[in-house]
Amino acid sequence: MNREKWFAVNYLALISVLTIIAVVVIRLFAPSEFPPMLFIVPLFFCLTLGVMVFLKRLCAKRRRDTAFFFLEYRIVKLLMALVLIVVYAVAVRDCLLSFAITFAVFYMSVMTFETVHFIKGERKS
Repeated sequence: MNREKWFAVNYLALISVLTIIAVVVIRLFAPSEFPPMLFIVPLFFCLTLGVMVFLKRLCAKRRRDTAFFFLEYRIVKLLMALVLIVVYAVAVRDCLLSFAITFAVFYMSVMTFETVHFIKGERKS
């Protein structure tokens, strides 16, 4: 399995595990704080995987350095995350704190996974 497929499979597995953990923890410890739109969090990170693939192909097509892709992707992902949190806060408002904490845990976990993957890729090249 090539590196991109391995990354995508493990990325989706991480999102799945984080989703299960988040649902179980919130349902067990704070069922009244369960966000009604929690399913948006894993969907957001699946969308960012697609954005990552698109930006990586775009950078490869333009013959840009991998470091440029990495920085570009992080900025786009951060802006998308800010838009999502603001839209949720304005539109839903229900259980905002638990939604934001869950989103932050996902974001930090995924960012750590991506960073480790990119560092390993840079060492090999």
